[in-house]
Amino acid sequence: MRGYLLVLLRSMTAVAAGWAEYRLDFAAALLTALVEAAGRVVAVLALVRAGVLDLAPAEGFVYLGVATVVSGFFASVVGPNLVAFSQRLLEGSLEFVLLKPKHPVFLLLVQTASPWGIPDLLAGAVLLAWGLSALGVGAGALGLGALALVLAVAVAYLFAFLLALVGFYSVHVHNLVNLVAGLFGAGQYPIRAYAAPVRAVLTFVLPVYLAVNLPAELFLGRAAAGGVLGLLTVLGGLWLLADRLFALALRSYASASG
Repeated sequence: MRGYLLVLLRSMTAVAAGWAEYRLDFAAALLTALVEAAGRVVAVLALVRAGVLDLAPAEGFVYLGVATVVSGFFASVVGPNLVAFSQRLLEGSLEFVLLKPKHPVFLLLVQTASPWGIPDLLAGAVLLAWGLSALGVGAGALGLGALALVLAVAVAYLFAFLLALVGFYSVHVHNLVNLVAGLFGAGQYPIRAYAAPVRAVLTFVLPVYLAVNLPAELFLGRAAAGGVLGLLTVLGGLWLLADRLFALALRSYASASG
């Protein structure tokens, strides 16, 4: 475990060194994210006041804050790593990862990051803190929700990685990543606000409920603490599935290369 943490630390240190070259662009991205977040706040308030969402305004901010954090995580970590994975396949340089002593799936998931999702992460954290503070949420719910949010973004990441395995057969992974990120954005509103068929898709086909709504509901005390165990179970299952499917896809990649 210590070795994996060192790999993660060194990877993030190298990435952070590269970010320093784009300070002005980062400031512009931060301003854009704040404007977009303000627009989402206006939309949520309008839907709450119209009675479309059965929520208090502060509760709406909690859902929106979690969704914005997940969106920022996709822009900062998920998208860059999965596109880099696709690029390795395209260039035939995947062997540089496979020959290293750590698990290749882990290395592919932490090889890079981008600063452009940080503004969304910050905006989401502000919205989340604003909503939780207004509701006076206790320390227990805060801890449970925070743990669920960490597990939830890992679930979303592994789900996206499973879809990105089509990169062994197609080079258009970036389009798929953008599509998945957009679909997870549906979690900025409670799943129950959607029609029944849409709720089924967002719960049983796409893990939008698990990755966005469940952490928000744990923050608000609307879900049982067992939801964290459910997230752990799903996370473990997705990891085993990703490991297995990656190994199977790798066989076809090796055959094609040979």
